[in-house]
Order: sequence, then structure tokens, then C-alpha cells
Amino acid sequence: ETRSVIATATLGAGRVVAMPDHQWLLMNNYGSQFTTGTFYQNAISWIAGTTSKSVPIVTIDSNVATWLTAQGYTQVTTTNAAGLPAALASADVCIPGWLGTAPSAALMTAVTDFVSAGNGLFICDYSPGYSWWWGKSKWDIPGSKILREAGIAFVEDGYSGGTLTTSAAANQMPLVTLIAILTNPSGYT
Repeated sequence: ETRSVIATATLGAGRVVAMPDHQWLLMNNYGSQFTTGTFYQNAISWIAGTTSKSVPIVTIDSNVATWLTAQGYTQVTTTNAAGLPAALASADVCIPGWLGTAPSAALMTAVTDFVSAGNGLFICDYSPGYSWWWGKSKWDIPGSKILREAGIAFVEDGYSGGTLTTSAAANQMPLVTLIAILTNPSGYT
């Protein structure tokens, strides 16, 4: 909740890299700093499953497209949010940048289906902004809805409500118990 994390996961047959702030995908601003240009390119290679710069990429951010083209990517398509579902048909990687505060359910479904079918997604979202600026709750975060099945969620940072208590769900066990069982199966019924 309070520290920046870059998460990777699979979603269906596809791969995802998620970053915690919409500004992190301002590749044209940060691509030359702190070797993040290398990070961006390595992340794209992992997502796409290839180091080829001819991988078809679609984005809704013209600055992302400009940076990718400057790095030698040869098949970069720029569209808008309304055109993204159609543009996904000819892409292997989607780097939308930020999807905004209220993308349509159809757009989010199209992106989720695209990744689940075996394609890649490089996405970011800015969870504190949903409450600070837009008066929304963390469950309204589009990136969290898209990545739910990948086990990734963007959460509001700055939690100050004290200790969070959790309860194990019925018929569940903590990881340490599972490891103990696998380490010594004869010790458990």
C-alpha cells in the first residue's frame, strides 16, 4: 500500500507487467533515466516473448508511440480508447499508458480478452488519484478490474488506519503449514 512495486504475472495465456503510477509509462520522459529505457525494452521483450523490435504494439498514448519508434520498434500503432478494441486484433502487445478514470466495460473486457488469448499488456494505474481527485473508491480502478484474474490490484497508498487484521477463509491453511506438510507428509493426516 505504501511502496512502489512493479508486478509481473500471467493472465490466461498472456503476460502482464503492471506499474503503480500512470506517469511511469511516460516513456518519452523517463526512457533515458536510470536505465529505465532498458527496463521498458526488457519488459516488452518478456511480455511479447521475443526480443524482435518488429513485434506489433498498440498504444493510446502518442508519446509512448514516439518513444517506441525512436527505440527502433517498427510496428507501433497509435489509436484512441474507442479504437483500441479493434486495433488489438493486429497487435501482440498493448501499452495503453493510462486508461483513464472511466474506460468503458467493453474496452476493459477487450483488453482482458486480448491478454488472456496469449498477448501482452504493459499497464499502469494511479490508485491514490481515484480517491484524491475523482472521488472514487479503489474498487473503481480500471487496471485492477482488468488484472483481477492475474492476481494484481492497484491499492490506495498512505493507509493510516492501524493494524490490518485478516482471517483465514474456511478450509484454508497458511503457507507455512502447507510447506510443513509437503516437507514431512507422514507427520500429518
